[in-house]
Amino acid sequence: MREQARDFEREQYMLANKVFADQTGEQRMHALEAIKAYGVLSIKTLFLLNGGAILALLTFTASFFSRSDHTMALVGISLAKQFVTAFYFFGAGLASAAIISGIAYVNYSALYHTYDTPGGLFLLINAKDREPTNDVHHRITVVTAWIAIGVACLGLACFLLGAWWVVSAFSVLGV
Repeated sequence: MREQARDFEREQYMLANKVFADQTGEQRMHALEAIKAYGVLSIKTLFLLNGGAILALLTFTASFFSRSDHTMALVGISLAKQFVTAFYFFGAGLASAAIISGIAYVNYSALYHTYDTPGGLFLLINAKDREPTNDVHHRITVVTAWIAIGVACLGLACFLLGAWWVVSAFSVLGV
């Protein structure tokens, strides 16, 4: 009878650990999905800001050439010359968004290897002599996350500098 009680307690303990491992793994997956969603939103925002700025400048400059007035065409030419640096900044912002996409791939690939499956977590809880997971993937995840944040800040700075160049370009018009 005592042996059956011990077996029952052991089974309950193992079941509780399995449930805990399943819940913890599920919570990690939800957190990972939220982080991924915010990252994708940030990349899309950088693409939209810098790409939209390029499109707006091209449209604005082209509007001067669509008129038959020669003076407006000259204004368009002088503005277009001033916008060249802004185009470079906005292009660099677009390039940074594309680079972040590549960094995100490396980051999520490394992150995939850092998380234990529910079965691995169950073994970690119950097996004292289990080999520790490779810490290299964790370091790669942390480093690539900070690199992506830095490149995102660089992309945002490119947008702001490009906007500043656009504003300063209007000094050609005496504004």
